[in-house]
Amino acid sequence: MDFLKAYLPGQAFATDVDSHLRMTDHEVLSAILEADRNPDSPLHREAQRITRREHFRCLYERNPEDVQVNPEAGKAVFGAAAVEFGKENLRYDQYTQKGGGSDFPVLTDDDRICSSIALSTVLANVPVVAIEYVFVDPSVRARAEKWLKSHRSDIIRPVRREE
Repeated sequence: MDFLKAYLPGQAFATDVDSHLRMTDHEVLSAILEADRNPDSPLHREAQRITRREHFRCLYERNPEDVQVNPEAGKAVFGAAAVEFGKENLRYDQYTQKGGGSDFPVLTDDDRICSSIALSTVLANVPVVAIEYVFVDPSVRARAEKWLKSHRSDIIRPVRREE
């Protein structure tokens, strides 16, 4: 992700169809190899992470028990780890689904069209997907894992609400 953000114009893939389809895996892989082979390239370190499998590794993954204690447990881990190991050695990634179940039309046996959610309590109650990760540079991974293991309960603590 770091390589692509730095490599792509505007830090993102093109949104017009023709430009997007012109960008193939071959161009990206060639750019990675070129940057890896050129120590003067501003993308050299990011390319090395890919070609030498030195990518960031998972330090923390969202856990339902942690979220019950602190709904922003992943952010808390990232913030504390950034202080301890430097923000440059960490990456934070999270995604929360915008909605629950899928609502689509269903043709019933009596030729009526009904909402899938109205017909199915299972579809009406599909939980929202929420993922959250903190990744760490391999050079500090062992220390970070040990640190997190011994400090987890101090980091993931209940949030005090202002009244």
